[in-house]
Amino acid sequence: MFQRFTVVMEYQQKPVLPPPFIALCHFYSLLKYCIRKAKGLEVQRDNGLKLFLEKDDMERLYDFEEECVEGFFHEQEIILNQSTDERV
Repeated sequence: MFQRFTVVMEYQQKPVLPPPFIALCHFYSLLKYCIRKAKGLEVQRDNGLKLFLEKDDMERLYDFEEECVEGFFHEQEIILNQSTDERV
């Protein structure tokens, strides 16, 4: 599950254009920054993914994440116990 999140974040942060034209993306970002600065607008730095959920959905998401973490630690504990049994 976490690996999929990492892949999504990596994909989201990649430039739109292929390597020779990446300079155009950077130039556009610089131009937007300069225009915002000149207008006196707040410079926006949070370019990450955003999540808009209602309170009930957020609680369900937190419960799901908690169950996933508990399951992961349980699996890790089982693996650790198995490796300890093999050593004995």
